[in-house]
Amino acid sequence: CADVAGPMGPLELGVDEVILVLPSRSEGCPNVVLESMAMRRALVVSDAAGTRDVVASEREALVFPIGNVAAFAAAVRRLIEQPALRHDLQIRAYQRVDSAFSTHASARQLGACLHKIADRKPAPWATPGTRAPARDEDRPASEPARVRPSWMPTRLAGEKQS
Repeated sequence: CADVAGPMGPLELGVDEVILVLPSRSEGCPNVVLESMAMRRALVVSDAAGTRDVVASEREALVFPIGNVAAFAAAVRRLIEQPALRHDLQIRAYQRVDSAFSTHASARQLGACLHKIADRKPAPWATPGTRAPARDEDRPASEPARVRPSWMPTRLAGEKQS
């Protein structure tokens, strides 16, 4: 058991009762949140952009505004004092990570994306045996201009310059 001290006095949490706390100011895709959800842990997280994309407040986690220490402390206190809420959040977080972020879910999403790309009509210059115009001046006015990044070569290695 672990003792948690604070203004409300020491509290005892069981060994299996772990709360992940992530008070980040910014996040990409927070792997620690996904891993904790898969481990059925209760979450208290800041409203950082990446975290916001992974969990819904009051559904899979308790989310507090970035930098709001009072709201952060209140969220932790709620999870400690309300085991039923903690349990419900753990269950819903696990269901969310399993349905949306598992290997199978990722494969389904990738497959759907690839099918969508494969079903698109190819650009007129993308047919076998043709090349895309190298410069916008060579492009018909009906086609949108393409921007070539500065790092991209104007011709491929081994190609003869015309």
